[in-house]
Amino acid sequence: MCRDHDGTTYIAFCRMERPDRHGEAVEVMNKMTFEGRKLLAKMNDIESGAAQWSKKTVVDQDCKPIWYHAEKAKYLERTNHTMETQERLIVHVERRFREEQEGRRDDEARLRQAEDELDKAKETIRQLEDTVKSLQEVLEVYEPSG
Repeated sequence: MCRDHDGTTYIAFCRMERPDRHGEAVEVMNKMTFEGRKLLAKMNDIESGAAQWSKKTVVDQDCKPIWYHAEKAKYLERTNHTMETQERLIVHVERRFREEQEGRRDDEARLRQAEDELDKAKETIRQLEDTVKSLQEVLEVYEPSG
């Protein structure tokens, strides 16, 4: 792994050409960032070395060789994309969960407030009933007997 001037991580894949072939000696995959996450795919998951350049290299349906390093790069890129998607989903679910918890706490606070107001209203009703009873008793005392 290498680091760019701006801190971006990238992986350089070195391809050593056989002496009887000519061409570029280095392939670079730029800006495959992993941001400190644990990789599901390790660099040596896919065989490299002599098998990379042998005539027995795996071929696709068009009989073109499949180069392990290129496939490894694609695999890592797909894995990285999948992990980023999963992380975005986790962040979204966690945010929704926090919002739901905050909403539940707000609802519980409103419920407690409503219960307190109901208790106060019941106490007021009891006091009024006591007042009515007292007034009825006073009226019975002062009522002229007929």
